[in-house]
Amino acid sequence: MSLRDEQGLHAKQPRAIRSAFVVLEEVARAGPGVTVRELVDRLAMPRATVYRLVNLLVQDEYLVRLADISGLALGRKVVDLAGAVATPAPLRATRAVREELSRLRSSAGPLVVHVLGFDRDAIVAVDVDARSDALPGALARAPDRSAAGRLRDAERHRTRSELTFQMEDLLPGRACAALPIRADDGTLVAALCIGGASDDLDAILWFARSGAVRADRVAALMV
Repeated sequence: MSLRDEQGLHAKQPRAIRSAFVVLEEVARAGPGVTVRELVDRLAMPRATVYRLVNLLVQDEYLVRLADISGLALGRKVVDLAGAVATPAPLRATRAVREELSRLRSSAGPLVVHVLGFDRDAIVAVDVDARSDALPGALARAPDRSAAGRLRDAERHRTRSELTFQMEDLLPGRACAALPIRADDGTLVAALCIGGASDDLDAILWFARSGAVRADRVAALMV
């Protein structure tokens, strides 16, 4: 029987639910190893209530009994909840972003235009030009060799870069430039990438620096 099923401890009785949260908060405040007896001493609750709540919270994996010491710690479900709050929503190409990219692609001639996002240690495809079918596989194999990867590495070294590029480091015969896409607080969240044949590097860099390419506009539509 779980916390939500136990008679007298269901969602229709807010006091019981609040008491369960008070127990969780006290375990978090005390740290791993706090005992039920210590919880009884700390909380203004009847001893039997604390024991019952602890048993139910352990059963539902919100608390865990530590094997090496006679105490409690926060359980898997609390960790999962904290992770869900801390993890930002994945970047996605909205309709407005796709329309902006379509405009850029139509003016880029043979050059390709795509958006790559940064998800922790990974570089993920947010919107890849249809002509760049080899890019996702290459990124999976060697993300740090991409222009976007170099942009991220510069940021990690506290060097705020507005343009990075690579030539034949990721794919043979191909070059790419990357412009930063930043959140409102300046955090690097993605890269607007311009790619093409390595012989066209000058054209890639010229187009990336031209007024036609607006990474800040894409950022405003995305984040």
